[in-house]
Amino acid sequence: MGQSPTEARVQSLMSASVLHFTKASPQLLRTRDLLTRREEKFVLPLSAVPEFLSLMSTNYHLLAIGQSIPAEDYETVYFDSSDLQLYRRGLQTPPIHKVRLRRYGHRRLSFLEVKTKEENGDTSKVRMSHDYLSNTLRDIDLHFIYNAIGACHFQLSPQIIVQYKRMTFLSVASMERMTIDFSIRYLQDMRAISLQDSVVIEIKRTDTEQHSAAECWLRDKNIRKSPFSKFTAGLLLRGEPIPDSPLDLGLWHISRQEPK
Repeated sequence: MGQSPTEARVQSLMSASVLHFTKASPQLLRTRDLLTRREEKFVLPLSAVPEFLSLMSTNYHLLAIGQSIPAEDYETVYFDSSDLQLYRRGLQTPPIHKVRLRRYGHRRLSFLEVKTKEENGDTSKVRMSHDYLSNTLRDIDLHFIYNAIGACHFQLSPQIIVQYKRMTFLSVASMERMTIDFSIRYLQDMRAISLQDSVVIEIKRTDTEQHSAAECWLRDKNIRKSPFSKFTAGLLLRGEPIPDSPLDLGLWHISRQEPK
């Protein structure tokens, strides 16, 4: 993906902020898969990231891509019917299912995923390999999806495409992953709608009784949990009437950029 000067500045700041982190070992990675977990999200101003990360290096190791790349390029394609039947069904009768293709740019990998959020907040994910850069759902893909969501009458097509960079941190002491997403861009109407000057921190863990180091720091700074959802934000950005949405897009600096 092409970078604007602002995105280049953001990436430079983020890369500098993790220079002191220990790289996560393969053994640590294998024990922090967490496909079933509880998730909490926080929106943090970009200016606060260096202080936050400077205090986290003793508690987390950084998942590096290859030998030296600290952030992975992600692209997520969300599928639903043209009238959002899958999304609206989840609002009326949980659980909520999200069907998406997730691409990892540096590794050139792609997975078809079905993410399920239960009414009690527990989240699980199943996935299968998919052809890189293909948005076509084959018969085997549809069988996988319908088996996961328990229905076969949705005519699924791409609805939201979002690109971003992600850093992943693995807790040294507990079953926890922490991710930081930045340079988030939505590709809509042949334009890139950019969300700048903030990062999205997501804490994923199995033990919800013991607060993690990251969560304690965020709460000490009065940064509360956020309902931010990339899919819902994408729907709001394209003008969908989402009832009772808790997302305040006014908190984001939204700039429209013609693609390069």
